[in-house]
Amino acid sequence: MPTLNKVFLTGNVVRDFEKKTDKLGVVSIAQNIWNGTEEVAHFYNVVLIGEKNVQSAEKVIKKGASITIEGSIENNSYEKDGKKITTLQIKSFSFYLNKFAQNSESQEVVPDDIPDGEIDLSNLAF
Repeated sequence: MPTLNKVFLTGNVVRDFEKKTDKLGVVSIAQNIWNGTEEVAHFYNVVLIGEKNVQSAEKVIKKGASITIEGSIENNSYEKDGKKITTLQIKSFSFYLNKFAQNSESQEVVPDDIPDGEIDLSNLAF
């Protein structure tokens, strides 16, 4: 049976983007989720992958910015003090700044591999 692992996540950046290598960086995103009686903060670690993503993120992802990431969910595990710790992280190959929450100096990050002009949809099965 085919599976799908796709996530879109919108939230506020907890701290400035952290570059790990030329093709890898990390950003933490927070969301306030209403659970029926109160808002509860949820935090997510996002690994941005790709040289262009990392270059763009270094310039524009700052603490407090509102961003949307597109990616997939991955479980990781490691041992700490003899206990197995499992964490959830999100791998992302693209992100977008949400202009509604940004000041006038912010930039929108747009993927550069989108073709110009019209896209022929006649060959797609719907």
